[in-house]
Amino acid sequence: MVTALDANGLAVGLTISSFNTVSLDPALIVWSLQLSSRHLAVFETTSSYAINILSQEQAEISNLFASSLDHPFDAVAWAPGLAGVPLLAGCCAWFEVDNFQQLDGGDHRLYLGNVKRFAADPVPRPLVFHDGGYASLSALHTR
Repeated sequence: MVTALDANGLAVGLTISSFNTVSLDPALIVWSLQLSSRHLAVFETTSSYAINILSQEQAEISNLFASSLDHPFDAVAWAPGLAGVPLLAGCCAWFEVDNFQQLDGGDHRLYLGNVKRFAADPVPRPLVFHDGGYASLSALHTR
């Protein structure tokens, strides 16, 4: 999940299929957003956002933010992080980042984020989407 605040200070979020580390020094991550996304303008202009790593118990949240509902934050618990960006409760980890650089990549825009703060909860296991559905890491390991 990527979360941010729009120009009016309203929480915005969307489910993304993946993100990756780019560099450890400085700490940079990358993710992409389709150019036709209704959230494109927010992420083009926001100075900060968060990558929320959902836990296995949060498949419903993943589905909620993948939908076209206008106010999905009404249905989830969250707290403001650095620069006020939404940090979802119950996640495995949170990356709070500055919107460092944007690059065109075909029909997507690539976002490089400079990690400002990282936190993790070692208890919940991460939510994994694989082969068209949600799976557990232990199930993938036995394949």
